[in-house]
Amino acid sequence: MKKEFMDFSNEFRNGSDIDEYEYIDKILMSSDRNKIFFDHSPLAIVIISKEGIFLDANKKLFDWLGYRTTEIIGKNFTEVPFLSDKSKNIIFNNFNKRMQGEDVPPYEIKFIHKNGMEKYGEIYGNLLRDDVRGVTMDIIMVSDITEKKKAFEILKDNEQRYKILFENTTDIIQSVNVKGRFVEVNPAWLQTLEYSKEELHNLTLSDILREDEIQHCMEIFNKVCKGESIKNIETVFISKTGKEIFVRGRAKGYFKDGTFIATVGIFKDVSKRTF
Repeated sequence: MKKEFMDFSNEFRNGSDIDEYEYIDKILMSSDRNKIFFDHSPLAIVIISKEGIFLDANKKLFDWLGYRTTEIIGKNFTEVPFLSDKSKNIIFNNFNKRMQGEDVPPYEIKFIHKNGMEKYGEIYGNLLRDDVRGVTMDIIMVSDITEKKKAFEILKDNEQRYKILFENTTDIIQSVNVKGRFVEVNPAWLQTLEYSKEELHNLTLSDILREDEIQHCMEIFNKVCKGESIKNIETVFISKTGKEIFVRGRAKGYFKDGTFIATVGIFKDVSKRTF
């Protein structure tokens, strides 16, 4: 992309300085191909002068953010209404780095639609320097990642909620790999079975089962490893001190790309109830 923009200047051989707007019209947009790309690109494209003035932007930018041309073109990027102070600072720092010849990798910032809605974009910047024409510009392309960002935030929120539930529930939760070793357990599991987190690494599933329950539970474990979800499991755990813990619960397998990773079992301590 950078090479394509840089090659445009070869179309003119006059050595005198020209106006930046004229440069855009006569050089950057001199071919139909380049004009079509600019006008119809799926990316929002902005051309900024070395002073930080918005010289031009394509239709995608205005459609994406809901502003009119007069609200953006001719303004310094510190004045445009679609950037928060934080976003302005990020753009300002990266803009200065490019003006000094540094390569700046793509980065994300938040935009503000005219209706107040938050948008997110990934910024790709290319410095255009034409010493023959006396022109320096920053060509910025913005990829809309709003939906991707929202999906990530939802996932992160769900993970946080799961973590809170996992750590605070009174249910006994355990994850066991194909070898019967514990991958993870929650605090309620540790408290109920009286083991420490460090001791967990030396335990297997059969170590916490009452002897007469081992065969029955291993049959269930093998079914879960093959993809079955088992409900209404009733068995007896044995704590570190030998205390019997009657539990009732369910288990299912976690698979990745069709390969079994571990079981996830959730149980309630029903020792005070009658089976």
